[in-house]
Amino acid sequence: MARNKKSSHNNPLTPIILIGATWAVTKIAETVYEKSTGRPAPVKGSENKNASRNVLWTLGLTTALALTEFAVTQILEDEKS
Repeated sequence: MARNKKSSHNNPLTPIILIGATWAVTKIAETVYEKSTGRPAPVKGSENKNASRNVLWTLGLTTALALTEFAVTQILEDEKS
């Protein structure tokens, strides 16, 4: 007998909350970067040509966003169980 596999997002609010959390983490990271370096955070097409700084920013932000998605999903799914 085949078992039905549940969706990874059982809570219908999960995607909406993830969008808000992603936005908030990105804004916080940009603010922290600007206050610590005195320059705006690197964005695609910016004048900042420092490749290593751009790569480190991208890696750091991507890691923060992945951890945020994991945490939000775990919290919302634990509440549902």
